[in-house]
Amino acid sequence: MIQNQGLEKKVEKYQYNTLHILGDGSYGTVYKGINTLTQQPIAIKVIPRSKVYDAEALSFELRILAKLKGENIVRLHETLMTQNNYYQVIDLCDGDLKQLLDKQKFLTEQEAINLMIDLLKGFLELIQNGIIHRDVKPANILISKGKYKLADFGFARLVDNYAQQLFVTVLGTPLYMSPQLLQNLQYSTKCDIWSLGFIFYEVLFGRTPWNANSIPELIKNINEKPLLFPDKIKQVNDFVKDVIRRCLVINEDERIGWYDLYKHPLFANHFKDIADLEEICNNKEKMIAQTLRNEIVRKDLSLDQLVIKLNWGPQVTIKDIDNLFTRVDPQLQRIQIEHIFNNMEKANNQYLTLQEFQRWLDKFQIPFSSYRQNPMECFRVIKQTMKNYNRTLDQYFDKFNEAKDGKLKYEEFKQFILRCNNQIFDSWIKSSFEFLDRKKQGFVTLQELQQQLDKTN
Repeated sequence: MIQNQGLEKKVEKYQYNTLHILGDGSYGTVYKGINTLTQQPIAIKVIPRSKVYDAEALSFELRILAKLKGENIVRLHETLMTQNNYYQVIDLCDGDLKQLLDKQKFLTEQEAINLMIDLLKGFLELIQNGIIHRDVKPANILISKGKYKLADFGFARLVDNYAQQLFVTVLGTPLYMSPQLLQNLQYSTKCDIWSLGFIFYEVLFGRTPWNANSIPELIKNINEKPLLFPDKIKQVNDFVKDVIRRCLVINEDERIGWYDLYKHPLFANHFKDIADLEEICNNKEKMIAQTLRNEIVRKDLSLDQLVIKLNWGPQVTIKDIDNLFTRVDPQLQRIQIEHIFNNMEKANNQYLTLQEFQRWLDKFQIPFSSYRQNPMECFRVIKQTMKNYNRTLDQYFDKFNEAKDGKLKYEEFKQFILRCNNQIFDSWIKSSFEFLDRKKQGFVTLQELQQQLDKTN
C-alpha cells in the first residue's frame, strides 16, 4: 500500500508539503515550510482567494502584522500572492498552547505566571500600536523555545484610544469571549482582558471557569454561577486569584483596566515603565505644558489663533493631541499619550472640547494673550540679569553687537533680551526697541539703553 506523501508546493523561494499541517487560522491553513535559499524553517499560512469574502479585512490583517516586531508577537516576514492563493510567511513555532494543554492538561503556577507575563508583553506592543486582538484563545498562543507569542490577527482592528474606545462588532471564539461580545453589547479593549483571565484560570486548573454547549447556556452560567477556585485541584497564591477575579468581572466598567493589570503586584516588577506610568506621564505632561507655554507666551497667541495654527476643529481628538504632543516629545509612547489624554478628557466621549483643552492649559498656568505691550518689562529683565551676574551693560552689549560699532540692530537687541529671559513676548521686545529708537534709525546705542536702565526701577 502506497503511503500518501502529500504534495510538494513551491511559492517563489519557499517550499512546503501539504501533509505538514501546523494548524488552521481565521482564514486558511498553516503549513511547515522552508526558505530554499537560506534553509531556514518557516511557517506558511495559505489563504485561498475563494475563501476571502472581504479582501480589505485580509489586507488589514497583513498591515497589522507588518507593524508588529516584538518577541512576543508571531512575526510576519512577507506576503506573497498567486492567482489562487495568498501566502503569509511567518515565524515557525514549536506548537501552540492548546496542543500543550491537550498533552499535559495544566501548567504549574510559575509557568502560568510566566505565560501571562509573555502575553502582557505581546499586548504591550498591541497597545502601543492601538490594536485590539478580539480572538485570544489557546490555539492563537504559539510557543517558540519556551516563549509564548500572540498569533492570528484575523479579527484584530485599530483603536484610537485603547483605554476608552467602545465597539459593537461581534467576533472571536465564543468560549473565550467576554459577556459583552457574547450578548452583542458594546465593548472595549477590556474584552481581551477577559480572555486573558479565562486562559489564566484554564492553564492553572485544567478546565475553564465556565463551560456550556451553547452561547445562551454560556451566558447563563457566567451570570448565575459564581467564579470558584478548585483548591482541591491546586492551591494558588492570593495575587493569582486576585488577577483572575478582576479580569473576569462581568461589568466592563468594574473589570480591571490595562494600566492596573500591568502594575498589579503579580506583574509590576516586569513592567516598571507601566507601574510608574502615572509619575512618568505627570513629568512628561509638565514638560510638554512648559514647552507649549513658552511658545504661546512668546508668540502672544489667543486660543483661537492656536486652534487655527494647529488646524483643529471644535472637538479635539486623541489624534490631534498625539500630533501636538509628539512634536514636542517624539519619544512619547502611545500608552503615555492616551493616559494624559484620558486625564484631560473627563466626559469619556473620546474628544476634548476647546474649553476642556483650555482648562488643561490653565492648570499649568499657560496664559493666552490678554496683555498690553509692556516695553518697561524688557528693561527690568536686563537690569535684573546684570545684577544677578554682577556684569555691566557694556559687557552684555558688546557680546551681541557684531559690528562692534556701539549700535544694536533689532535682531541683535532681540537676542540680547531673550538671553536674559527667553519667555519675553516678541511684541514686548519690539515695543522696547521702538521706545528707544524714537528717531527710527533702525538701531539703539549703548548710551540710549544705559540712560533708560538708569530710569528703570
